[in-house]
Amino acid sequence: MSQTENRRKFSLIEDETGEIVETIGENDTFRILRGNQRKFIETKVKNFNRKEAFVKVFINVLLKIMDELSNAEFVIAMKLVKFISYESCALELPQGGLYLPATLKGMSAELDVGYDVFRKVISVLMKKDIIRKTKRLYGKKEYPCYVVNPYVFCYGQNINKADAVLFKDSKWATMNE
Repeated sequence: MSQTENRRKFSLIEDETGEIVETIGENDTFRILRGNQRKFIETKVKNFNRKEAFVKVFINVLLKIMDELSNAEFVIAMKLVKFISYESCALELPQGGLYLPATLKGMSAELDVGYDVFRKVISVLMKKDIIRKTKRLYGKKEYPCYVVNPYVFCYGQNINKADAVLFKDSKWATMNE
């Protein structure tokens, strides 16, 4: 007897006729949808745009930041999301097969923004507590690193605790309480 013939099977039987409606193997998954669950699922696109990276942005904070930054500063702040590392809030760029802290020159070149303009905007974003410069260990080496405020935007549901602590006293941290 083969291994597949030896597996346990379960049957779903229709009450009135006794007819077997479905057979399920022990390693199969089966989901029962009740009442409005089916309607809900039928109206949703599961894993929409699944392969595209996305960033969580906090709306109340974003609206306030729009009021505090010039248009150019706001655009560059939004373009920084391209560099946010998953769950760490560090701004990173691929370098030699690894992701390492992004430099101002590297980010300005990648975004096609003049270095002097980019450096001035980063300075404004730092004064507004939207980003900070800190140090991070990558492997065994410590690097200077820019980190975005996770209370403004972040990439991933579970962020690095050190990033939350780094910005816990920023005015953006209390806006969504």
